[in-house]
Amino acid sequence: MRIAPQSPRTPLTPPSPYAPFTPLARLVVIAGLALTALFATGPARADDGTMPHLSGKGLVAAYHQLHYDTKVQLKDGRGASRHVLWPASWKVCDQHPKAGTPFSHQPITLTVVKNRESCTGGDR
Repeated sequence: MRIAPQSPRTPLTPPSPYAPFTPLARLVVIAGLALTALFATGPARADDGTMPHLSGKGLVAAYHQLHYDTKVQLKDGRGASRHVLWPASWKVCDQHPKAGTPFSHQPITLTVVKNRESCTGGDR
């Protein structure tokens, strides 16, 4: 019995673990993991009764400083009405109410831009 040598043009590579997933399915899985990481860290903290300083922080860090039942409205700092799909890629430029004001879990508004953008609106 003779074993034929394997052709060098057909390398043995294992199949990709992502092969059965479509690009949309991969996006949904990645977005789900990101949201799980965002909300699975436990309740955020604003326990001392004053609004925390959030301006200049990443959006995920800002969420972590707020109480879990606080209603947060996000406003695009560019005025383009963009939606935040991946919070880790956005940062807070402004907040209302301002830091240090009494905090009783009222709705707050965070003005955000993407991490690579400046808060002043100078780069597009």
